[in-house]
Amino acid sequence: MGVTNWLGKIRAWVDGDEFSEAPETGKKRGPSKWEEYLIAVARGIAEVMDEETLTPPGGVTYVPPEYIIFMSQDDDGEWQGVKRQALLQGLNTAIAERIREMQQAGVKFNTASMSIELRVDANLAKGRFRVQPVWEVDEKTKVLARMPAAKPISAPLPPTAPAVPVSPAPVTAPLPPTVDSEEATRVVARRPPVPEVEDDATRVRPRAPLFAVRVERDGATVKTHPVHKNAVTVGRGAQADIKVEGDMEVSRVHLRFDRAADGAVSVTCLGLNSIFVGEKEVLTDASAPVGAGETVRLCGFLLFIEGSDVPTSATP
Repeated sequence: MGVTNWLGKIRAWVDGDEFSEAPETGKKRGPSKWEEYLIAVARGIAEVMDEETLTPPGGVTYVPPEYIIFMSQDDDGEWQGVKRQALLQGLNTAIAERIREMQQAGVKFNTASMSIELRVDANLAKGRFRVQPVWEVDEKTKVLARMPAAKPISAPLPPTAPAVPVSPAPVTAPLPPTVDSEEATRVVARRPPVPEVEDDATRVRPRAPLFAVRVERDGATVKTHPVHKNAVTVGRGAQADIKVEGDMEVSRVHLRFDRAADGAVSVTCLGLNSIFVGEKEVLTDASAPVGAGETVRLCGFLLFIEGSDVPTSATP
């Protein structure tokens, strides 16, 4: 099957059309279980993309630049190796073709590429999945596959009023009033700086940390992070206070440690995958106390709370 015909077949899958005749036998055939799953996921991404599309005045259409596909543990185990690469390639091609069609209809997008990421949700049954759009993408975050950039439109579009560029951030302050040119160009002589005299009364000494978070992976300590505030977040995104890298099952902000006035520490799961305090599972939006020396398992990482005033009692 040629590339053009294959892209047409992908488009037919997304639109829900039936399979045509197979060139080898001349008989109609239905999709295999692998193709059915690919078709369902591609259609799910297309539906989410349509729901999330935003076109403000100005002619540019905004769509999420990343889509996270959550699979069941059984499906994740089956889609490995070459089959996983084929799934990502098929999804990328289907979405790329959909974007090209919209561009040929005159739609202008805010982004030239999109990414698709596969993750596991232990709460999903076999054959089930869910699509989560992501609007804010960390540039340092590793993505598993990238959609090919859409081809530019060769035919000229009908004449329209020139689009006004949209500023990414609103102007927060008015422009300064016009000043007299002579005053604006006057050069004032600067006085030499007065040398500062060190005063013991104004010397700032570093504060001792309230507690520390030690991060381990594969039995080795990655880093120990001193904490100087009562709440600290951990995740793989740049917005997390403590950033852990190398495990795509970790959310951008996956958990938060909170310290009480008496030194007791608790942990709250904020990510899509659950965490464990010792042998106790902590689900999303749930919290549990953490004693000094107890293990907090965050996907492939182990976290430990250290501090002289952190209680050592085990989690009930």
